[in-house]
Amino acid sequence: MDVLIVDTTIDGNEVEGDGGGINAAGTLAFTLRMVRCTLSNNAAYNGGGIYLDVRYLEMANCTISGNDANRRGGGMYAAAGG
Repeated sequence: MDVLIVDTTIDGNEVEGDGGGINAAGTLAFTLRMVRCTLSNNAAYNGGGIYLDVRYLEMANCTISGNDANRRGGGMYAAAGG
């Protein structure tokens, strides 16, 4: 299974857990594809902008900026993955 995110801005989100902007976890059997996206000003425990636990990540023309994490990965945190 693939997840495709195109021409999207994810801004100003905050969670107490992981992945303030995007939490891509739970199954390793998919590819996350992001094209012309912005992840900004998000906050979380791990992965302020994006928390990843997926097999593949493809990004093209994306911006990750101004995100914050209490522990690891202000912009992006990649867990074990496949």
